[in-house]
Amino acid sequence: EIVMCPRVLLAAALLAGAVLAQGAEIRTADNNILMTVGANRTIIAQRIDVNGAVLNTTDVLFLEERLAAMVDARIAAVEQSMQASVAVLQAAIGSLSVDTASNISRIAVRVTDLEASAASLQSQLSSAVLQLSALNASTAAALALKTNVSATDIIQAQLTDVSGNVTALQAGAAATAAAIAATNASFIAFQTNATTVHAALSATTVSLGGTLVGVQRNVSLLQVNTSSLQGALGTTQAALSSTQTSLSSTQATLGAMQATLGATQGNVSVLQSSAAMTASNITALATGISTAQALYASLSGSLSSGVTCARVTTSLSTPCDSNYTGGLRYNANSSIEVCNASTWIPLITSVGSYQNPAASCNAIVTSGYSTGDGLYYLANPISTGFPLQKVCNMSTTPAVSMGGDGSTTALAAYNCNIIFRYFTATTSVRYILFNTSLGNAEIVNTPVRALCAAANGTGAFVSYDGSTTTLAAASCSALVTSSGFAFPTGLYYVGTGRVLCDAPSGQSLGGNGATAASAGTSCETIRTWFAYSGVPAPNGPYYINYNTSQAVIRVGCKMTVIPAVSMTYDGQTAATATPSCLHLYSYFNDTSGVRFINPSSPFTAFCDQSDSGGWMRFLQYGSSPNYYFVSTLAIGNVSTLTVTTSSPLAKLSDANINYLSVFGSRVYRYFDPVSTGITPYLVSSRPYGDNVLGQNLFGSSPSACEASSFAICVWRTSSFSAIDTYSDTAFAGNQGIGNDGNRVFSDYGNTLSCFGVAACTAGLCRCFNCGSSCNNHAPISPFQMWVRPYNPV
Repeated sequence: EIVMCPRVLLAAALLAGAVLAQGAEIRTADNNILMTVGANRTIIAQRIDVNGAVLNTTDVLFLEERLAAMVDARIAAVEQSMQASVAVLQAAIGSLSVDTASNISRIAVRVTDLEASAASLQSQLSSAVLQLSALNASTAAALALKTNVSATDIIQAQLTDVSGNVTALQAGAAATAAAIAATNASFIAFQTNATTVHAALSATTVSLGGTLVGVQRNVSLLQVNTSSLQGALGTTQAALSSTQTSLSSTQATLGAMQATLGATQGNVSVLQSSAAMTASNITALATGISTAQALYASLSGSLSSGVTCARVTTSLSTPCDSNYTGGLRYNANSSIEVCNASTWIPLITSVGSYQNPAASCNAIVTSGYSTGDGLYYLANPISTGFPLQKVCNMSTTPAVSMGGDGSTTALAAYNCNIIFRYFTATTSVRYILFNTSLGNAEIVNTPVRALCAAANGTGAFVSYDGSTTTLAAASCSALVTSSGFAFPTGLYYVGTGRVLCDAPSGQSLGGNGATAASAGTSCETIRTWFAYSGVPAPNGPYYINYNTSQAVIRVGCKMTVIPAVSMTYDGQTAATATPSCLHLYSYFNDTSGVRFINPSSPFTAFCDQSDSGGWMRFLQYGSSPNYYFVSTLAIGNVSTLTVTTSSPLAKLSDANINYLSVFGSRVYRYFDPVSTGITPYLVSSRPYGDNVLGQNLFGSSPSACEASSFAICVWRTSSFSAIDTYSDTAFAGNQGIGNDGNRVFSDYGNTLSCFGVAACTAGLCRCFNCGSSCNNHAPISPFQMWVRPYNPV
C-alpha cells in the first residue's frame, strides 16, 4: 500500500482516464512523472512524494497549475470539436433547405400545368354545351316526324344507339373524375398548396358531371338526327380522352415527386438522429469535464488545510468500512474504485472488465483497451448481470475468443491447453470445443466434455466422455476413476467399440462378445453388458478374452442364470473340446460334424444336430461282415461323415461312451436305415457294456419309445433284457410295429449273439436284425447307434 490523498488521485484519474489521451503524463515540479495514462486507460502511479502524510506544497501548486493548463487545453479542444460538428450539421441543414426549396418549386410548376389542363377541359365542356343548344333548334323538325310511324321507329332505334353511347360517355367521365380525385388526394399529402388545386379540380369534376347529366337528360327528351349527334359526341369523347391522358401523366409526375420527398424526409431523419447523438455526446463530455473541474477546484482548500490522506490498495481482500472511507483500490478487473464506507464503487472501468464486459474480443481492440493475449470479460448473452471471463487472442485480425475455463458449456475452452495456461494446471473434467484426437478438427459448435491433464508443461487432452462413437474415451480408467470423469459402472464408447467399464477400478470388462473385437472378459460380464443395454442376453456362443496374454476364443454361455456361466467351447480343437454334442447344439447352434469331446481327455466323434440335436455316434458297421465282435475298447474310426454297407466296424471305447454319465441318464438311438422313418429310443442310467447282454442298457426298467422323432416320444417302461421293438410293448405300444422291416432286435433268446448268422459265435459277436418279412430276420446293415444326455445341459 502507498499513502496519498484520495481526492488528488481521484481528480488525476478522472482527468487522465476520461479527458487525457492515452500516454499522457502528469509531472511534479522537479519534472518527475507523477502518473501516466496506460494502454488500457488505467492510471499508473510513478512517483508519489507524500512526506509521511501530505503532499509537499511545491508539488501541490505545480500539480494545480498543470491540471488547470491541461483542463483548459482539453476544454478548448472539445469546444473546437463541437464547433466543427455544428458547422457540419449546419451545412447539412442548409443543403436540405436548398433541396426542399427546389422540390417546392417543381411542385408549383406542376400545379400550374394542372390548372391549365383544367381550364382546357372547362373550355371543351362549354363547347359541348353550345353544340347541344344548336341541336335544340332541330328539335321541331324531329317532332314533326312523330306522325310518321315508320320514321319514328327508325329515329327511335337511332336514339337507342345514341343512349348507349351517352352511357359509355358517362362511364368515361366518372372514371376521369375518380382519377382526378385520386390525383388530388395524393397531391394534398405532400404540399398544402395542392389543396387549392384539389378544390378547383373537384369543382371542375362536379361541373363536368352536372353537364353530362344534363346532356343525357336533354338527349333523352329530344329525338335528334343520329349522324349529327354522334359526330358531336365523338368530338367531346376525344377531348375527354386527351384530358385523361394528361391527368395520368400528372399522376406519374406526382408519384416521382412523392418518392423524392420521401428520400428527403429520410435524410432529414438521419441528420436529426446524428445531431441528437452529437448533442448527447457533447453533453456527456461536458458533464465529465465539469465533474473533473469541480474536483480540481476543491483540491486547493483541502490540501492547504492539511487534510490527512487515505490509503490506496491493490488488494481485492481489503474491506470497505469506516476505516477506509475515501480510500481507493485498483483491482484486477482494470478499474479504480472508491470506498463509501460500505461498498467499493467503480470510478473508471475499461472495456472488457467485469463492470464493463465487451461484446467481443475484437470490440476490446477497437476500443483501445487491449493489453495483448489474456483474460477479459465478455457479455453473457443469457444473463447480462454475470459476464463471462474468457481468453482473447489479440494477435489475430480480428481478435477472437479462445473460450473460458471449461466449467460450463457457456465457458467451453478452445482446447485443454487454454485451460492449463490461464485457469488451472490440475487434471479435471472440462468442456472444450477442439477435438485434438481427430486431427485438430472442430466439432460443429458443440461443447463436449473432456478430461484435461498437465503434461510436459502444457494442458494435454486425455479423453472424451465416451457418450458417442465420435466422443469415444481413451480408456475406462479415464471415465470411471476419481482421477477421471468419476462415472459409475456402465456402458461407454472406448476406442472403437462400446464396452462395460467397472467403477471404481477403471477396468474394461469388454464388449457384448458378438465379434472378436468386442470380446467380453467372461460370460457374466457379457450378460451384464446386455443388462445395462436393456436387452436380455440369449444363450449362445460369444467371444471371450479371459486373459489379455491369450487369444480370444468362442464360448457357449448360459445366460439364464446369475452369474452367467461358460458351458462349452466350440469343439473344433482338443484345446476347445466340448463336454458333449448337446452342449454345442444348445449353446453354439452348431451344425453336424466331427468334434472334440470331453475337455479333460479329448476324443473325436461325429455329432448329429438333427432330431432335437446333441447325438454322438459311438457304433457303426457295414455289410461285410454284417455283425461285429464285441469289445470294450475303441475300434476303428467312428468319426466318418457317412456310414455305408462298405463301412468297416468302428466303435468308441466303453469308457468314452460312459463319459456322458456325468450328465445323468442317457438316451440311445438305434438307427435303422431300411425302416420307414420309425426310430427306436431307449433311456437308461446304466453304464454301457458292449460285451454284456443288451449292452447292459436293460434290466433296470429303462424307458422305451419308438417314434418318427425324439421330440414326440411317449415313454413306457421296458421289462426286456435286450431290444426287440416287436415283442416289447414298451416299443410296440407307440406305433404298433409288426414283424417286418421296421422291427429291430438283438441278443435273441437272452444270448449275446447274431440271429441266423452261424459265423457269429454266441457270446463273442452281435448284430441287429429286422422282422420275418425282412429276408427272414436278416441282419440290418449298415447299422449305427447314437447317444446323448437325456436332460438339458
